[in-house]
Amino acid sequence: MVNQELVASIRDAIEGMGSVLEQADGMTGATKALGIPGTSMKRIVPSEVKYLFLYLTASDGVIDDAEVEFFNEVFGYSFTAQECKELIVKCGIYSNEFANRLPLLFNIALYSEEWMRARTHTTGIDAPDLVETMINGYQIIGKQVMSADGSASLHEKVDLYDYINNIRKQVSELRPVFRKKAQLS
Repeated sequence: MVNQELVASIRDAIEGMGSVLEQADGMTGATKALGIPGTSMKRIVPSEVKYLFLYLTASDGVIDDAEVEFFNEVFGYSFTAQECKELIVKCGIYSNEFANRLPLLFNIALYSEEWMRARTHTTGIDAPDLVETMINGYQIIGKQVMSADGSASLHEKVDLYDYINNIRKQVSELRPVFRKKAQLS
């Protein structure tokens, strides 16, 4: 039996993250500046969260029925465990390449954040913090996903920790590039 409160919580987080990025994109033109005009945050965020979900599901080496049922409930699918495994393999989700890929929503958040900072000249505690908001959303969703089967394995915990740290590292490395890009637009 799927915990409907948890499903609703994840759906609300996805919706909230999408709304925040949609507003930021409307203000900053991030998708246009990044060469992906017309891209909907309401589609990007659920898509990226699906990948996070599958990544964590695969991290303990077992995709059980409870995880698949939870995934299907959150995203409105009817996959079997085998279909989830095939999707994970086909999309290279549980791989170093995936783990080292910065999800698109973070590119949009980072560009928007730097665009706003360039125009408001705010730094420190008063500066816009879209990236950290998105990271917090990912951490919360990740922890909820890990509890879907009743327990979070050590592999899942380590993978979420490493994944979030990798996002932070990539954001830090890309920040000067995005800062310059945002200042020029």
